[in-house]
Amino acid sequence: LRGREVWEVGCGSGLLSTLCARAGASAVRAADVCPTALECTRRTAILNGVEVDVAETDLFYGCPWISRPDVILADLPQKPVVGTRYPLNEDGGPQGISLLLPFIEEAARRLRPDGSLYFFLHSLPHPEAVLRLHRRYRVRLLSWMWQIFNRQTLREIHGYLVSRRLRRLCYFVDLPDGRFAFPCMIFSATPAVVRFLVGGASNGKSPPLTL
Repeated sequence: LRGREVWEVGCGSGLLSTLCARAGASAVRAADVCPTALECTRRTAILNGVEVDVAETDLFYGCPWISRPDVILADLPQKPVVGTRYPLNEDGGPQGISLLLPFIEEAARRLRPDGSLYFFLHSLPHPEAVLRLHRRYRVRLLSWMWQIFNRQTLREIHGYLVSRRLRRLCYFVDLPDGRFAFPCMIFSATPAVVRFLVGGASNGKSPPLTL
């Protein structure tokens, strides 16, 4: 991260942004829709003796920064939620992808062509999230682990998750002790190069145009 410009989308407490600044990033910019989270990020940065620029945005909408960052970080809400109130930092909408899909698309446009996206994703949202990630980026799995839960842990949405699993819209496994587990993954990704042929593409004489 040394010498690179970093944006964190959905910064929460500001922990990741602060770590990036301490690792030597040239500029760190943190965004969140929640003013309380932004105040927490400011305080985390101050307590650790680093500078983090913050802005209240809805994903990238309302973003005051016009530069194209080298790195974008995100750990976004992605639990499928319907018919109940759920914490803002976990509620991903009925399919779990209300924030994931627009973020994946817009991040690819915002990043430098050689930039990197570091992205947390688990298996409870609709599979379109991981499919879209692989369509828009060259993706590498950095790490993964099992998140264990029980009926009480996710009691408001447990029945909904079970019904979605029956329709193959999310994935989790039953454990022998009656609990459940789903995989959580961290990816690094760089925007995919889009190639197509123009002007005589059908005869193969034109070189590919890289965007």
